[in-house]
Amino acid sequence: TGSLLNREPASPSLSAFLSALLTVQMMQNPQVLATLQERLDGLVEPPTGYIESLPRVVKRRVNALKILQVKCAQIEAKLYEEVHDLERKYARIIPRSVLHFTGEAIEDDDDDYDEEGEEADEEGEEEGDEENDPDYDSKIVFEREKACMRWGLGQS
Repeated sequence: TGSLLNREPASPSLSAFLSALLTVQMMQNPQVLATLQERLDGLVEPPTGYIESLPRVVKRRVNALKILQVKCAQIEAKLYEEVHDLERKYARIIPRSVLHFTGEAIEDDDDDYDEEGEEADEEGEEEGDEENDPDYDSKIVFEREKACMRWGLGQS
């Protein structure tokens, strides 16, 4: 009759469970945490004092470069804010129909267009047929909604 620690675990999952349970219990023990913190503190190298050992002129230059770096970061942050504002502004201005037609022009095959860039008439369709089509308006609305969904834009 040996102790529980000397016995083989019944299964690997039981062993993993017991290991996790032991870890949780150890992490709740303040003495274990203090010892762990002391060991981790010992792993961090103390500052070498390299910057402090440099001549005063070099230290001032390093400090000036740090200040310039901070100013550059602030300017860059301002730039990205303004770019974001412009993107939001023009996202509201650009008509959804322009995006729709742009998307259609990109997705369509080149065979649908003649040499001058105008869309070639499909066989069997006459100009002005849309006036006689009772579903023409609903088709336009459907195509517009489909384009807005494709571009991730809300409907207006």
